[in-house]
Amino acid sequence: MDTNQLIMGSIAFFGTIGLVLGMALTVHWGKNRDTGLMPYLFYPGLLSAAFFALTSHRDLTAYVDLLKASAPPEKNMASAWVGRIVSIFILFAFSERVLHRLFSKEKSRQVPGMLLFGLVVFFLSNVICPGLFGSHPSLTHENFYAMIACLAALLMNDKEASLLFNSARNAMFLFLLAGLILIPLVPSLVIANNYSGLIPLLNVRLSGLTNHPNALGALSIGYILCVWKFPFQNRLLNRTAWIVGMLSLILSQSKTSWIAFLCSAGFIIYFTYASQFKQYFLNHRRPFLSLFLIASVMLGILGTFIAFSFMDLGDHINHFFNSRTGSDLLTLTGRDIIWQVALEEWHKSPIFGYGLTIWDDDFRRSIQMGYATSAHSQFYQSLSSAGLVGVSGLFVYFSILLYYSLSAAKQSGGLTMALLTVIVIGCFSEAGFVLGNFDAQQCMEHILLLVLLAVCCQPEKKKQFASQRSPNLNNKKGWA
Repeated sequence: MDTNQLIMGSIAFFGTIGLVLGMALTVHWGKNRDTGLMPYLFYPGLLSAAFFALTSHRDLTAYVDLLKASAPPEKNMASAWVGRIVSIFILFAFSERVLHRLFSKEKSRQVPGMLLFGLVVFFLSNVICPGLFGSHPSLTHENFYAMIACLAALLMNDKEASLLFNSARNAMFLFLLAGLILIPLVPSLVIANNYSGLIPLLNVRLSGLTNHPNALGALSIGYILCVWKFPFQNRLLNRTAWIVGMLSLILSQSKTSWIAFLCSAGFIIYFTYASQFKQYFLNHRRPFLSLFLIASVMLGILGTFIAFSFMDLGDHINHFFNSRTGSDLLTLTGRDIIWQVALEEWHKSPIFGYGLTIWDDDFRRSIQMGYATSAHSQFYQSLSSAGLVGVSGLFVYFSILLYYSLSAAKQSGGLTMALLTVIVIGCFSEAGFVLGNFDAQQCMEHILLLVLLAVCCQPEKKKQFASQRSPNLNNKKGWA
């Protein structure tokens, strides 16, 4: 990039910010609203993702086998402009809320300091440092929008947070429903055939309007959690919403998402019915828990002994891991090859990594892996793109998120731990904490978690996150 291009790009970027600030200031002075536009972030975000999928003319039969897959389709001009409109929306909505906080006479709630510190550390270590000091430095205005959305999440008040969860639920419902409706209409656009998964006789894998079945699985979990804690008032609509979410999750055939859903559901159930569990399982007069655990261990040992003695279980296990499905499990569908490439790039630049442009089109062509759009692991993503600095920032940020999630687990009915579990499990096979660009599909659980932590972890008083129909919560509007 020469000097003239840098100057013109800087003028355009800061000029856009100035224009957005001016518009936001005008709106703020004209209408001093308690709520802004940030709670409706996922409507334009998922609309942009849907528009890109519909205009890509993709054929998902090329994505059945990851190792034989080609590069994903590039954005056309129309999709690029829709993405720019979404970016302007984020800038505008965020600027209006910041101005509202600055000029509001009412006492605004505090942002948890350590949570803000962790977010800033992660952004500096995984975006700014590799963008400036990596072996291939590159930093553009697109690298800031995800961080802006996360900061806006920390600034939301209680009413805005409730609106965000409801709007996220509604937007995802329409997004997932559209993906299911398109199955009989344009099957090659949303579903892949001849897939060999763990479900017998189910040889299809749904991507919907997302860019990959794993993305659909993660999005489905976030949607189900929103429906669980913020159900629709209409009973028929709520049942339909559950069917749409569970059907999308099952058809995605994402084993990582299935595990994440079971773990997150366990947190919700435990923290919702913790008193009942203690009453029935920890009562020494009725030792149900002890008897249940002892019986389960005994049955497990007996079943294992019978399987190895009479069923040739060892041969079955060996045959399974020699099959294509077993091989995919051992190599995580070829991700071990991508991780090896990530390690090689880290060895070349151990401190600040390769830079933000790793895994872009040019890099994928250089390594002849068109399918490797990321390191498919948050650890290897940070290590390859940002080096030891990025991994250190990741560790600090995760530690702070874990502390706040545990602190707010009881107040949120387990939702903080459920969302964090979805993100962390996804980080083993995908890059769940990417702030280099804004993607509503990828950032959804992250933003919802930040909003929830900012609301629940207030220093002056404890907030009670509530479901409209949970039996142990008093508030009927979702927040106490």
